[in-house]
Amino acid sequence: MSNLWRILRLLASLRVWFYQQLEPLAPARLQHYRGGDLLSRIRADIDILDHFYLRILVPTITAVLGGVSFVLFLLRYDARLALILLLCLLLSGVAVPWLVRRLGDAPGRRTVTLKAELRAAAIDGVQGLAELQVYGATRARAERIKDLSRQLANEQERLSGLAGLSRGAIGLAANLAMWLTVWTAIPLVQDGNLVLDEPTEGLDNPTARALMTTIGTLMTERSVLLITHKPEGLETMDEILVLEQGRIVARGDHRRLLSDLPDYRALWGVLDEFQPSK
Repeated sequence: MSNLWRILRLLASLRVWFYQQLEPLAPARLQHYRGGDLLSRIRADIDILDHFYLRILVPTITAVLGGVSFVLFLLRYDARLALILLLCLLLSGVAVPWLVRRLGDAPGRRTVTLKAELRAAAIDGVQGLAELQVYGATRARAERIKDLSRQLANEQERLSGLAGLSRGAIGLAANLAMWLTVWTAIPLVQDGNLVLDEPTEGLDNPTARALMTTIGTLMTERSVLLITHKPEGLETMDEILVLEQGRIVARGDHRRLLSDLPDYRALWGVLDEFQPSK
């Protein structure tokens, strides 16, 4: 949070500095720019820096540091696990963004141009409304604004499609990394024991159930210690310990806890609400 406030203060200072540098240029150096066009350029340039710091620079640094840490952590146990994670990170963090950028470069440029033209047309239309009415050009101006709006909506729709494609590809890479890591890691358990800490975190219910089913199949005749806040997979456990504020408040198998513990029943009741009907 402190880093976010630093970035916001930096951007606020940058806006003040930009205005101080721009003000001495008016009106002589800026008279050939239309008011709407100038406003659009100023806002677009600052917004780009805003997005750069908040949505590119900070997430990139965090992703690089976190990714390297996870790869090195897995490398201590098995090179194959580290390689799987590294490839999936490169796929979702480098290949997919590069491809989306290539595909979205032209629509993005057209979007910036159309936004500038639309703002300029709207502001000039309002400021020159009296002249437009005198010359009977209000309908033409309205049609121009409508046409620019339609073109802008089309370009934004293309960019939205690319954004959806990007999120889907990244989600696919994350699930692929999870499945490959689990499939590779389970046979590496040498002593017959496996410790899983929140293995279904961030997954939807059907995917979480599929993952726990796969783990249960692969870990037949082996011991599994599962630490979780979600109920997926608990019904297959021989014994379940329910903790509250660090203390064991109940223990038993799935059927016993369902009959004796209201909170456990409520947990499964909430889960069942999101299960697709069969």
